Amino acid sequence: FRVQIYFGSGDGALAQAKETKLKFLQRYPDVSAYMAFQSPNYKIKVGDFDDKNDATKFMRRLSAAFPSCFIVPDLVTIKNISVSQ
Repeated sequence: FRVQIYFGSGDGALAQAKETKLKFLQRYPDVSAYMAFQSPNYKIKVGDFDDKNDATKFMRRLSAAFPSCFIVPDLVTIKNISVSQ
């Protein structure tokens, strides 16, 4: 899961997406942020959550600065996984 913090299209959407990503990374430098373009829309998604509850907790922290944020299912990379036999 990820939290989507921006969705936009049209004139200025790319600049707004970049500005939103920068604003996020300044506040949360240890959390990954991803920009995607699916014509004609730009999207900024953040985080790499394997659990929807963790994504929900993080989304609540973001809601003041990014009031239109919401959780989206996505393919994520989970680090530091140990596999024992």
